[in-house]
Parts: sequence; C-alpha cells; structure tokens
Amino acid sequence: MTPSSRRNFIKTAVSASVFAATTPHLLLGKILPEFKSDEDSILGIFTVKLDDYPILKQIFGSVKITFGYLDNEPVNGIVTRVSSSDFVACSDLCPHQHCLVNVYDDVTEHLVCPCHQSEFTVDGMFVSGPAQNSLTSYKVIYTGGDSLQIEIPGFVDVMEDRTISTDYMREISPNIVIDNAYVEFGLSSENNVTILIYDNLGNSVRQITNGRYNRGEYHIPISTENLSSGIYICSIIASNGFKADRKFTVIR
Repeated sequence: MTPSSRRNFIKTAVSASVFAATTPHLLLGKILPEFKSDEDSILGIFTVKLDDYPILKQIFGSVKITFGYLDNEPVNGIVTRVSSSDFVACSDLCPHQHCLVNVYDDVTEHLVCPCHQSEFTVDGMFVSGPAQNSLTSYKVIYTGGDSLQIEIPGFVDVMEDRTISTDYMREISPNIVIDNAYVEFGLSSENNVTILIYDNLGNSVRQITNGRYNRGEYHIPISTENLSSGIYICSIIASNGFKADRKFTVIR
C-alpha cells in the first residue's frame, strides 16, 4: 500500500450525529456498516473486547490494534485507557514521513514516533518534532462493561466470516436506552434481512435496515431520536424464516 492510499484512509474526520444505515460490510467477522451523515461521510464501528487486551484494564494501558487491511497492508490504531471510564484512540501513522507511532510511553507521557522523535499527546495532538500536525483521532464509545466501540471513518474493507453456524439475535445493548443503542445478529448464510422497531401497541415506528446480508456477524446502531419514553420491540425477519424479537426501554 502506498503512503498516499493509507493516508487517504485515515485523514477523514467524522462528526458525531444521527446516522442511517445502508449496505453493511464485514471486517474480521464484525460489521462495519456504512452510514450517511449530514456530510455524506462513511463510518465504521470496530468493537474491542477488553478481555482480548488485558492491558486496557489498567489506567494508561495502551495497545496497538489492527482494525483491518487496506491494499493487503494492516491499518492500525492506538487505543489507550485514560481513566476508569474513558478511552482514547488515534491513528498510528505519523504525518511527517508516515512512520508508525509507538503506543503511550509512561516516561515521556506521550506517543512518540521512533523515526524522528515527533511527540503527540495520548489522544494524538501534536506536541513537538518535525511532524507539525496531529494524528487522526477516532471517537470511542464506552458505557461500561467489557467492550468498547471505536468509530473509524472511511473504512469499508471486506472480509468474509465463515465461522457462523446458526442464526441468532442478541439482546439490545444497552437495554435501557437514553440516546442510541446497538443490535447484534448473526447469519449462517446469505439472507434478505428486515429489522423493525415496534412500540408497545404493536405499531411499526422505525425501520432499521432492509437489505441483503452475507453470512457473518453484524453490529448495527439504532437511533432512538424522536422516540418517546417507553418499551419497544426490535424485530428481525430473515428470508430463510429466521425471526427474533428483543425488548428494550427508552428513557428521556
């Protein structure tokens, strides 16, 4: 992969807003949905399980994670825990000459590029050295528990997952929703899938997705914008006959 193609991947910034899901993509068995924001940017979501990276259970624990591949080259990010309830993430690609920046250093209290010693704050802001510009930062969503989500703009690489042997739908996460939530489901084969939200009277109030999905695991956000407080049902229907319902509560 050329420096320019990798740089083009990570330079896009995406603001947080309400997104509408379109065609999803798979990465390492997890969904990277395409979304359309007000600026028509593309956003992917990468789930990090803390049990897979024990160092992230420590304050200022820092690790480099491969989010996927572009032109057969790994695309990495640096994830660091900065408090009991906060994580930060950024690209590891130095804007100076495209060297790969190291994880958080306890001595310098910075991220340091090994090539020309440019230094950046734990969340990627430029501090000193020839780089002059900051690292690309990624939004991290953590609401407690054993996993967090990292929003990665521009990444729509595809890898098929061949490990799913049965269709399933997990509980809505979080189950008590203030803003947005996620629905996770898995397909053992390619299917047409429709996901709808119903209120407690059985009225359809929102369509989350309606399209063709390949075999794999999917992680799709649910916007509860304009939904009043109450109990709702998230219902999935697949063309192979698989059906499932999950209850969740919206609180305003």
